[in-house]
Amino acid sequence: MLPTLYTTVSITTSSSIRSFSSALTTSWFAVQGGKIRGPSLASLVRHIWIDPTSSTEQSDLVERNSRAWPVKILPQIFYFCSSLRALALMHLDGERSVWLESRVPASVEHFFLGPSHIHSFRLNGLATCKRDLRSITIYGKSRWMTAVPLDASAFHRFRQFVNPGIECRSNHMRTVFGYLRHWREMSSLHEIQIICCVEDVEAAAADLRCFAEDYQEDYQDQRVRLISQPSKWGGELDTLRSYYEDWRREITLQFN
Repeated sequence: MLPTLYTTVSITTSSSIRSFSSALTTSWFAVQGGKIRGPSLASLVRHIWIDPTSSTEQSDLVERNSRAWPVKILPQIFYFCSSLRALALMHLDGERSVWLESRVPASVEHFFLGPSHIHSFRLNGLATCKRDLRSITIYGKSRWMTAVPLDASAFHRFRQFVNPGIECRSNHMRTVFGYLRHWREMSSLHEIQIICCVEDVEAAAADLRCFAEDYQEDYQDQRVRLISQPSKWGGELDTLRSYYEDWRREITLQFN
């Protein structure tokens, strides 16, 4: 079993992205040049999270339309991490996310997106180009899932979050449940999760049940699961921490 220190990496600032890329490059050339024995650092990496792990952290990656993202360095990281299985990209906006789409490694099986850039990321391109992509988790709003081809056979699992960071949560919930009819037509899907992540878990469960009644025909599909999760950590509301902890649970569930 590979050590978690090397297999799972959380990168929380732009300087950390640059440092990680530099470390991977140095390790790879050292192995290729025979200076060190054994595998390179990059060959051990399986899971990467790029964003702060909590809303309380200071980071230059979370500002909307932030130019701090060293986006041209990410394909270099992806190139070296040839065994990457799970990738989380958060707070990446606009044209940079579209440019990065084709550079997501083909080895990635589980993809996590959100919360602000997902309107630009063309998930239909991922569905057709990444043969090994098994699941997508959306942390926030998503209008692109209806553009995923219905014959995208790679998709086995789709997870959509609704959280208190979105204005008019009820409107977002209604939109998400409205997508159910489209998702149900994707025969490749084995599981569809709608996850309400709010401070009061019981209230979240009640909201989910209410909307399930309104969309009863679609909800009756046995693949649909409604899940409520807490968004408070240490007594404080921390939606980003909730996303990060969900990511950690998912990679543990899928790869252990």
